[in-house]
Amino acid sequence: FLLRIINFATFTVVARQVDMVEMGSIGLAWSMLYFVEAFTSGGLSTVCIQHETSNLRTKSTFFWLNFCFGLLGLLLMHALGGFGAIFLDHLNFQKVATFIGLIYLLRMVGVAHKSSLIRDQEQGKLTVLTLISAVLSGVVGIYLAFMGLGIWAILWRIGIESALKTIMAI
Repeated sequence: FLLRIINFATFTVVARQVDMVEMGSIGLAWSMLYFVEAFTSGGLSTVCIQHETSNLRTKSTFFWLNFCFGLLGLLLMHALGGFGAIFLDHLNFQKVATFIGLIYLLRMVGVAHKSSLIRDQEQGKLTVLTLISAVLSGVVGIYLAFMGLGIWAILWRIGIESALKTIMAI
């Protein structure tokens, strides 16, 4: 509940500083990411959490599989961004899509570690690291929005949040 309040408040403040056309382009880029995410991840987290045994080899395999899917997602987002840039050239759509692909890669790198925390019933630790990353990235996102970065403030906020979650989970 607290995470939703933090994210809503941060997004509301940042979104007020962004042009509506830019918001539309970021919405389109996120839609592309959801397509890529459905294509690459395929619900592997559930398999890892529910796997009957969890040893170092299983965890390592799951990590590298997610890393490879993250790289594939990054490449797909870069390619889709190039295709979308044909129609939305004036918005630097290629850069936005590639940055979102990097965010996806960061998230995929942390999936194995977060799944291990869930499997080990460490929801308290997961909650704390999620709240810390949301607050810190929210402060940075609001600062960048007031500095005039537009949609990049939102992207940097999400990127920082993803990086912090991954680093703290590791």
